[in-house]
Amino acid sequence: MLLLLACAEPAWDPVDAPRREWSGSESLRADDTGRPDDTGGARLLVDGRWDVIVVGTGPAGTAAALTARAAGATVLLLEREDEPGLGLVLGGRGFAAGTTWQEMHGVADSPEAAQREWESITGVSGDMPGVREFLDASADTLTWLEGYGMRIGDVSGERDGGLVPRVHGLGWLETPAGSGRELLAWFDGDLRTGIEVGAPLLEDGAVVGVRWTDLATGLEGASGAGAVVLATGGFVRNLDEVVRVAPALAGRRVVFEANPSSDGGGLPFLRAVGAGALSPENLGVYVHSIRDPWMSESESLLAMGGEGGILVSAAGERFANEDLGRSFDLFDALPEGEVYAVLAGNLLDSLLFSRPYYNWSDPPNPERLTLDEVLGAASEDVFEADTLEDAAVYAGIDVAQLVATVDAWNLGFETGLPDPFERDLAEATPLVGDRWVVLRLAPGLGKNFGGVATDLEAHVLDEAGAPIPGLYAAGEVAGMLLGGGGGGGFSGSVNACYWGGRVAGASAAAFALP
Repeated sequence: MLLLLACAEPAWDPVDAPRREWSGSESLRADDTGRPDDTGGARLLVDGRWDVIVVGTGPAGTAAALTARAAGATVLLLEREDEPGLGLVLGGRGFAAGTTWQEMHGVADSPEAAQREWESITGVSGDMPGVREFLDASADTLTWLEGYGMRIGDVSGERDGGLVPRVHGLGWLETPAGSGRELLAWFDGDLRTGIEVGAPLLEDGAVVGVRWTDLATGLEGASGAGAVVLATGGFVRNLDEVVRVAPALAGRRVVFEANPSSDGGGLPFLRAVGAGALSPENLGVYVHSIRDPWMSESESLLAMGGEGGILVSAAGERFANEDLGRSFDLFDALPEGEVYAVLAGNLLDSLLFSRPYYNWSDPPNPERLTLDEVLGAASEDVFEADTLEDAAVYAGIDVAQLVATVDAWNLGFETGLPDPFERDLAEATPLVGDRWVVLRLAPGLGKNFGGVATDLEAHVLDEAGAPIPGLYAAGEVAGMLLGGGGGGGFSGSVNACYWGGRVAGASAAAFALP
C-alpha cells in the first residue's frame, strides 16, 4: 500500500492519553506537542461535544452533514474558508448509470454496463468493490439531490463516460453567482466558517474530536465528537505533495484547475492518526489551458473552440490523438518539454478562453474571453503571426519540422488516408490561412482520484488496513470513490463525492449515536 505522505509523529499519543468525557464547555491542559498534561501547560478550550463533526462544506461534506442530521445526530460542520460551499458551485456534471434521465433521452444503460466499461474509462478494473457500490447507487444519488432542489439537466452527448452518455448536467450551475449553495440551506445543525482544523483529539486510539484555529481571531480550541468525517478536498494545489506522488510532474510548468482550497488541508490530520493511502498518484491532469495573463499565480485559462487544430511538441511533431484533450488521458502521452496547440484560419473565429468560476472577479469578468483580449493582456503563452514559420519562431518550435507536420496533416484531407493517431478527421479541418496562432499549453492539475485509504463504509484505514475508530472520510480527500477505483479519472466525479458523503454521514451517525 502506498503511503499518502511521509510519516510524522502523531500530535497526540493514543497510548498515554487519559480517558475523558467531552461534554459542555471546559478547558483541557496541553503542552506544546498537544499531548494532554494534567500538571500544567497551555489551556485549550474544548467548547462542547457533538455526535458528528464534519470538516469541509463541499459536496461530500454537505452530503455527510445532511445525512447525519437526518439520522438524528447533532452535527457541527466546519469550513476553513469565510464563505462555505464553493465546491457545491463548481460541480456541474454528475456521472451516473441507469438513470431515469438517460431513459427519457432514449439512452439504454445500467450500472452493470458501466462497470464493464470502467477499465476503458479509468484504466482500472470495474471489479473493485468501490466501483460497484458507486455505480449501483449513482442514480439514487441524483434522485436524492433532486429531492433537495437540484435540477438534473440533459444527459451530455459526450462520451467521457464510456460508450453511452452518462454525464448528467447539474442545474445549480445555471446561475453561477451564489448557486449551488442552496443545498447548505437545508442543513439545520451548527455551521462555523473561518475555522481551520489541525490535529485530532484521540482517546485510546479513537478519534473523539478535532483541534481547530479561528483564522480571524487566532483563537485555538477543540470540539469533541462521537465521530469525525473529513471532507477537506484534494491536494493538487500543494506542489510538494503532487511531485511526491507523481514525479513525472517534477520540473513541468503547470497551472491549477482546482479551487483554491484544494491544498491538502486535511493531510496533517491524517498524518497524526497514521492513516494509510490508496493510489494517491492517480491525479486528474488536463492539457487544454494556458496561464491566465491577468493572474499572478499559475492559474488556468481554458482554451475553448478551435478543436480542429493539432498538438505538437517543441520538436514540431504530433504525439497523440488531439481528441484526448477532452479527457485526462492526454497527459500520459505528453512528450518531454513544452506542448503547443497550432491553429489557423477560420479555427480562430471560434477560439475563446474561459476562466474558472472561482477566479471570476466581482463583478464577474465575462465568462468567455476572446483571442484579441488575451493577446491584449500580453500573454506569454499565445503567439500570433501571418505565417506558420514566424509563429513557430516566436513560440520556439522547430520550424522545418513543424512545416512538415502541418503539410502531412493537410495531405491527409486530400488523400483520405487514416490519421496515424486514429483521430476522426470529420471533426477537424486543414490548417491554412493568413493568420496563425500557437498556444503553449500547460498541464492543469484538476483532481485527485486517489487519496486516504477507506473502506466501503467510509472508515479511514491505517497503514495496516485497519479502521481507525471514529474517523471517516469522503470526497476528493478519499480519491472520489470509497475503497478506491477512480483510476486515471472520470468526468462527472462530483456525483461520487455526494455518494461518498452520504455513506460517511450515515456511518458516522450510526457509530456515534447510542
